Amino acid sequence: MSSHTSMATKLLSDEATQDVSLTVVYELMKKVAGAHVQSSTRA
Repeated sequence: MSSHTSMATKLLSDEATQDVSLTVVYELMKKVAGAHVQSSTRA
């Protein structure tokens, strides 16, 4: 688990990689939320 913390610290310590990383996380969250909404409306 410390490797995850180390990797996150490195990614978020640089402003350029921070922006890219947060964009990726945001897009993944939108995709998952969209899939969840679609699956809940089919039930």
